[in-house]
Amino acid sequence: MLRHAIDFLKKRARLPLLIPCILAFAALAVLIGGKPFGLAALRGKTGGIGILDMELLYTPTQGYTQLEALGPGGRAFYRNSIQLLDLFYPVAYGLTLSLAIAELLREDGRWMADAAILVPLATWAFDWMENIAIFTALTAWPARIDALLALSSAAGMLKWAGLTMSLAALAAACVVRVLALVKKAA
Repeated sequence: MLRHAIDFLKKRARLPLLIPCILAFAALAVLIGGKPFGLAALRGKTGGIGILDMELLYTPTQGYTQLEALGPGGRAFYRNSIQLLDLFYPVAYGLTLSLAIAELLREDGRWMADAAILVPLATWAFDWMENIAIFTALTAWPARIDALLALSSAAGMLKWAGLTMSLAALAAACVVRVLALVKKAA
């Protein structure tokens, strides 16, 4: 199954598909970060309180303290606006990074090149896991389900680790591609 996913991405990793993915990623980043739908709007409504998605390793108590600090309007905005956008954001960055890595490493048959293509897709899955747990906690409010925020914290750490590895893989893919071009030209 993983082989099929890798081959599927390598076959489709071309600029005509990569450009719309980059544009969707950029548009969603602006929407999630700005006003009237994103973090800037939420911080304006809550006096600067942010979202759990941007936190690294928090306990359920710390997470629920942050959700409580958002207040009813902030929690509703987080769930109905930011979480909705964040359903699409991991798809956009996951596809963008996977397709970019696949394009750069299309002719590289090493297993590490194939693994690098899959890292952004795994990151997308961890981001969705984090989002589902946070959305469920926001929907269940004021009920406290500690396992949800423990899951969201763990998934969030895996998401950030995956993003770091994805960006490192993209940088390495650029180096590999440049070296291959230099070798071919020589």
